[in-house]
Amino acid sequence: MNYIDELPYFLAVEKYLSFSKAATQLGCANSTVSRKIASLEGKLETSLFTRSTRNVMLTESGQELYKKIIPTLTQFDDIFESIKDANNQSQGSITISCPALYANLYLSRLLPDIREKWPNIDLKIITSEDYVDLTNDEADICIRVGRPKDENFIAKKLADVRYWLVASKKYINENGLVDSLKNLEQHNHIMLRMKAYHKKWKFTKEDITNEITITRNKIVTNNVELQINLVEKGLGVGLFMDRIIYPYINQGKLERVLDSYAITPNYADSIIYIAFTRDKSSQNKVRVIVDYLFENLKKIHASELV
Repeated sequence: MNYIDELPYFLAVEKYLSFSKAATQLGCANSTVSRKIASLEGKLETSLFTRSTRNVMLTESGQELYKKIIPTLTQFDDIFESIKDANNQSQGSITISCPALYANLYLSRLLPDIREKWPNIDLKIITSEDYVDLTNDEADICIRVGRPKDENFIAKKLADVRYWLVASKKYINENGLVDSLKNLEQHNHIMLRMKAYHKKWKFTKEDITNEITITRNKIVTNNVELQINLVEKGLGVGLFMDRIIYPYINQGKLERVLDSYAITPNYADSIIYIAFTRDKSSQNKVRVIVDYLFENLKKIHASELV
């Protein structure tokens, strides 16, 4: 038999020795309190309170019931406090999702310090170019290019992003210059595939935007490092974040083409962000890692402006 529903009403009346004060405390009508107490007394087949016009008193059965349930209530308090304490401590496991190349270039620099600061937090790093579903617990924290649309996400901007279209000298020598948008459509393209690959590139100059749809002459991969490798080998042109591709240009391995345009692939906004869900924001382990990554990744990106 279920006694839980009536228990809060019993405890409130015992505390105030007044049905009306118990009703006020519980935010219900006096009649509701009377009905719940009568229900509990019916289940126990005994009276729990003596009632008069002036006062309410516990019966012997009521005193016995209160005496026996107090230890159980104390255990519940201990359980709830332990859950609260665990949530407020920096311990447990955290899954971070980000693109593989980003993990190697940036996240890896910070992991030793994270391990030293929070040795009781176990980290799981998932590398993928695809967007992860934070609401389904695929990860606790994600770092991506773009901006999550779900209002349940909290997204914090790490850096602005520019995209550069590049090719190798070998490719240009063998296939000719990429010197116009019309000309671009005839060239070979090394595309990055996500859940929907970047088949449309937007080119903006002097407030005029042209959209180029890549439908032919392409190799598609979901790995940025392989994409860079194929462009280096002269198999086609590729579109990359400036921060990722700048070292290759600085070393003379690749050259920018159509650099008078601001370029953006579809399905991407021009920022790098770190995101987590609102329900995870209450977890101390998530808060401390997000705050640390946010502060330090912003510093790294600010120092590498090209």
